[in-house]
Amino acid sequence: MRFNVLDRVFGQTVDHDHAKIFLPVLFCIILTSSTFFFFDYRTIYIMGVKIHLSMGLIFFPVTFTLVNIIQDLYGRRFANTAVRYGFLSDAIFVAIAYLLSHIGERSDYLSVYEQLPTIMGMTFLFVWISNMLNTWIFEKLKVAQCFVFIRYFISAFVAETVISGISIPLMMRENNLNEGAVVSVLFIATYKMTITVLLSALVAVRMRMNIHRP
Repeated sequence: MRFNVLDRVFGQTVDHDHAKIFLPVLFCIILTSSTFFFFDYRTIYIMGVKIHLSMGLIFFPVTFTLVNIIQDLYGRRFANTAVRYGFLSDAIFVAIAYLLSHIGERSDYLSVYEQLPTIMGMTFLFVWISNMLNTWIFEKLKVAQCFVFIRYFISAFVAETVISGISIPLMMRENNLNEGAVVSVLFIATYKMTITVLLSALVAVRMRMNIHRP
């Protein structure tokens, strides 16, 4: 009898396809973390060149791979549904945080959460543009029967590159960072490309293993 720690802790579940729930939840978590930390940044120097890295964008590339996995497994409509309610969950979380920070007396909480409505508006723009582009390209590549790695990488990377050209200048403008915009966009695009290559390769290998599994 197989021992399952989660079943022992939380009880038995009724559906063996846990990815159908877990993947959208993980998408929502990463999306929310991107919203909360979008205006926070870290300035680094590479060979004397100043680069501004938004903390909210560190894990954001994972969202595209998650949406692509969802679309691959359950179809484009289910992926659209996951993105829709992921964004709505993000918006509800932001609204609650904003409300409670104004009711409470902690000024440090208020200083963090008072910017969230502005970020939320930008997040809607980013999520809408990038995911519409990502799912559309992914669907076209899947219909064309492109290799798994190709469709995962190209769709996510194109969406990420487009959104980086919009989001990084906005983050820099909000923080009065007047130099390094072009270099920062190029650096973050390279970072996202590297992460997307790794994630796409992992997905391709995993799918290949599942195909050849007896």
